[in-house]
Amino acid sequence: MTVTAPVPLPRIRARTRADASAVPLSREALRSEQSTVLIRAHAAVVVFAIFCAPAFDRAAGTTGAALVFIALAMVTALLWIPRLLRPGLAPAFPWRRLPWIALAYLAWGAASTLWTSWLPSTLLTFGGMIVITMHGLFLASSLSWRELVQAFSRGLEAAVGLSLVFELFVSLVVRAPLPSASWGPVLVDPEDPKLYWSQNLLLEGGRIQGIVGNANLLAMICLMAMLVFAVRFADDARVRVRMAGWFVIAAYVFIRCDSATAWVCAFGAVLVLVAVLAMRRVHVPAGRGSLYALFLSIGGALVVVCLLFRDELFQALGRSSDLTGRRDIWREVLARASQHPLDGWGFASPWVPWDPGFRSWILERTIPVMQAHNMWVDVFFQLGLIGVFFIGITYAAFTWRAWFFAIDRPRWDARADRPYRALSVLPALIVAVLLVQGLTESNPIMLWGWLCVITFAFKIKSAPLVGEQGDPR
Repeated sequence: MTVTAPVPLPRIRARTRADASAVPLSREALRSEQSTVLIRAHAAVVVFAIFCAPAFDRAAGTTGAALVFIALAMVTALLWIPRLLRPGLAPAFPWRRLPWIALAYLAWGAASTLWTSWLPSTLLTFGGMIVITMHGLFLASSLSWRELVQAFSRGLEAAVGLSLVFELFVSLVVRAPLPSASWGPVLVDPEDPKLYWSQNLLLEGGRIQGIVGNANLLAMICLMAMLVFAVRFADDARVRVRMAGWFVIAAYVFIRCDSATAWVCAFGAVLVLVAVLAMRRVHVPAGRGSLYALFLSIGGALVVVCLLFRDELFQALGRSSDLTGRRDIWREVLARASQHPLDGWGFASPWVPWDPGFRSWILERTIPVMQAHNMWVDVFFQLGLIGVFFIGITYAAFTWRAWFFAIDRPRWDARADRPYRALSVLPALIVAVLLVQGLTESNPIMLWGWLCVITFAFKIKSAPLVGEQGDPR
């Protein structure tokens, strides 16, 4: 009996790139995936718009800027509210983890409408704070940690890149200082840089202002961008070349802005980073206690040095000893705030320049001042000691959580040797920048400063570990 070997069947090559093992998505799952992609893209737009809010005012005036942010809020609501109402599209909203102290500060600001001395300004600026708070909650609840940092990265890339392109356009095409649309074509003081969107100084070696029309604000945007780019560089090897390139661009624009406040904020962020890295190398509680004592000693010494040699430090930074007129502003604001020390004069962040209460009160050259240039003085003036208490607790809680989020290892079981994540350092660096900036500016209680407070404070509370969205750990 003869046994014949089986004839092998011809191999059929696949003519498609589709993964045959992939399970087709249901209609509901496909809709959820599309919604997630839209939310990621919209999150980057939100970050860019809020960081560069003055750019819309410079380009289209206050009315045009208001219309842009109303449209932005409507898109956010359309993308976010369906996910809140249908928990199957996303993890359940962590209502108990909301930043309640920050919301209490807003509630006190809303209550000030009962006694405010400038009701239209209170209603207008408080409405803007509600929009920013909504966007902060949206970002924190809709994105994972990695997606959140990616959204900030893309938004800040656009801000830095467009600022450099804008300055090049003014220098190569316009070839003259470009006035701001918000101040009209007639300039009261042609030498005041606040009246210009760009002074055409990119190729002349002076301070550049970017699309936001303000060198100090652009420097802070670049500093925040460098922090985000550095963290992404350390966290994800796939984007290191891109992040390194953007870091160099942001550093160049940062240097060209020549902002003393931004340089001091950068120094504060470096100190915090060094402290975090030192704490991460200590594995016993006693070692951490020794480091805390060392940090307090160094901090106290730095304060003493700054007080004793403040004139020399200001001279090295290229600034006057009165902080470019800020002392006179603080003196005037504190004198007026002392008339209503408990509840303040009424919420207004920023001060609306055409309001009778601010229009001719404090002027820099011929332009009404729009803030107290110190967030604590500003809050005391607007909402009294009660407001200072709420904002103080808000930043204290944010700082406390951000610090331990940065120095503690990720842990959800008995294992205590998991590696640190680079992303966990970012909130601590951001709160350091905001606290230092708050000594000479009021931005930490408005616009992008408040966005960072709400977003990262809520994110740390609702997701205390760096992982993917919906991770049960």
